[in-house]
Amino acid sequence: GKLEQVGVPKEAGGGPNTKLSQMQSLDKLQQALHYFTHQRETILINKINQLQSAAAAKAEKSQTAEDKEKVCNAAGNDEDKCKALEARGCVFNKDGEKAKKCELKKDVKEKLEKESQETGGKDGKPDCKKHDNKKDCEAENEGLAANAPRKCGWIDYVDGTGKLLKPECRSSSFIVTKQFALSVVSAAFVALLF
Repeated sequence: GKLEQVGVPKEAGGGPNTKLSQMQSLDKLQQALHYFTHQRETILINKINQLQSAAAAKAEKSQTAEDKEKVCNAAGNDEDKCKALEARGCVFNKDGEKAKKCELKKDVKEKLEKESQETGGKDGKPDCKKHDNKKDCEAENEGLAANAPRKCGWIDYVDGTGKLLKPECRSSSFIVTKQFALSVVSAAFVALLF
C-alpha cells in the first residue's frame, strides 16, 4: 500500500531507505506526523501567499483614480499611515483638506484618469460607480443566470482599508477577486485541519 511507498527522511525520524510502514515506535510515528504536517502547512502557506499577492495585484491594477484616492484618504490626517501607503501612490499634503491630507499623487491620478479615458466604455463593462444606491446597483445584475458572475455589487468594506464611510457600488471584478482570495484562504485552512 501507500505506507510502503512513503519514504521517511532523517528529519522525520527515519533513516536511509526507511519507509513509513517500517516505523513501529509511537514516538517516531509522532515525529513523522509532525514533520509531514509542518511540511504541508508550509506548502499551503506559500501557495496562499502567492494567490493573495496575485489577487491583490489584480485588484490594484483594476482600481480607478477614484478608488486609489479613497485608499489614500482613509489614512486621513495620519502622516505615518500615509507614508505606509507611498507604494500605492499616496502622498501627505499638510495643506490638504481636513481629514483628507493623505491624497493620491497628482501624476499617478492623471495617469490613471488618462488610462480610464482611453479604455472607457470599450470593455463593455457597466459603470458600477455611477449608482449611488443598492437597488440601482443590483439592477445591473437583472437577467443574469443564478450561477452567472455578477456585474456589480454593493459593498461597505474593503480589505486593507476597512469599513467605508459610505457604501458604494463596485464592479464584480473587484468583488470576485476578494471572494476568490477569501475562498482560497478558507480552503487552505480546512486542508490544514485534515
